[in-house]
Parts: sequence; structure tokens; C-alpha cells
Amino acid sequence: MEDIFAQFEQHDRPEDAFFAEVEVRKQRLDGLQRMIAEVTVEYRVALKRDDAARQPASDETLRLNAQLLELNGKFTAELRKLQEYIGVPDEVFEEIAAAKRPPREERYWRSDAAEQ
Repeated sequence: MEDIFAQFEQHDRPEDAFFAEVEVRKQRLDGLQRMIAEVTVEYRVALKRDDAARQPASDETLRLNAQLLELNGKFTAELRKLQEYIGVPDEVFEEIAAAKRPPREERYWRSDAAEQ
């Protein structure tokens, strides 16, 4: 009986491929998250610059905003693909998001971001 298990251990198992695919998808999400963080910093700087100059959104600010929307869309699509691949229902993600969300009075608003 032990020989059967030993033989099984020597071969690639289906779960190995599953976890490898999950890791690839996670790395894509991590890369997108890093890009979003970098563009967010640039966007905040551009917002502050526009605010200090008392001018409407500059072309750079609008470009960065569009870039953020595009990256967020890609992130959401990749997250959805991962969710479907591993079979986690929406309710689980909603509960996780709700648990991570600070109380309403401790959240940042657009005006807070411009002040910082």
C-alpha cells in the first residue's frame, strides 16, 4: 500500500498545477497593485499642484485619473478571474472587504486626500 502512495508523490499532482496557476494570477494582481500605488502617488501630487494653482484639473491630472481607472478595471477583472478559478463566492469577498473597512468616521474622503 505504501508503494502506491510513494508512486503518487513522485508524479505531478493536479493540486500542484492549481496552486501554480493561483500563484501566477496572484503575481499579476500584485503587479497591478504596485502600479496602482505608484500612479496614485503621482495623481495626488498632480491634484495638490492643481489645487495650489487654483486651476481646474490639468491634462496631467486627467491623464493620471484615466490611467488609474484603467488599472483599477484591469485589477478588478484579474481579481474576478481568480475568484472564478478558485470558486470563491462574492459574499466571502464582501465580508473580507467589510472587515477591512475602517469605521465610517475614520475613512478618508476626496477633500482629505487633497489636504495631505
